[in-house]
Amino acid sequence: MFDIKILDEKIFQFINVLNNTDELIRLIEMDDKNITDEDCVGKWLDWSTSDGYQFGFRKEINSHKLNTSSDNSYKIFNLLDGAISKCIENYMSLSGNNVGRRTAFGISKYNVGSEMGGHVDDYEDYDKNPTVSGILYLNDNYQGGELYFYNQDIKIKPPAGSMVIFPSIKPYFHESLKVIDGIKYMCPVFCYTDKVI
Repeated sequence: MFDIKILDEKIFQFINVLNNTDELIRLIEMDDKNITDEDCVGKWLDWSTSDGYQFGFRKEINSHKLNTSSDNSYKIFNLLDGAISKCIENYMSLSGNNVGRRTAFGISKYNVGSEMGGHVDDYEDYDKNPTVSGILYLNDNYQGGELYFYNQDIKIKPPAGSMVIFPSIKPYFHESLKVIDGIKYMCPVFCYTDKVI
């Protein structure tokens, strides 16, 4: 069973939703050497902005390739998908909000010196809007890299195996502070509906 911390009326932290995250990261890194086009977990790709700022690297995950995936890719997908689904279900139950359909997710890693400035994940200018954003943290053995909600004055470094879920819109501006040492592994995910909460 996992623990839940309510950090704000709409910011929830789910703790201990994934166990043995060191082994999971080992699988993720090992898997990169043997990945084929048939695997649901892709190879590491540059994760950068259109103007060339590089955050780190990203692995795309394609659930349509589950049947052709290696055992490692299949295991990685199932561990991550199970944890994310469990947290989203609990968030809906606790908050009383239907968050809509979940997007595909990937695995990201921030390098030393990387950060992401203050932003919201949706500015409400699309036909379909994300209602919530989630970040599943795969490790905590890095320095810096905290998640900071500046309007709510909340700064946290979630423990490995935990997930934070929060609204994707104003006033929930958030940023990932600079990683000072180590590599930060995480899985971002978004849920969409026709109408924002």
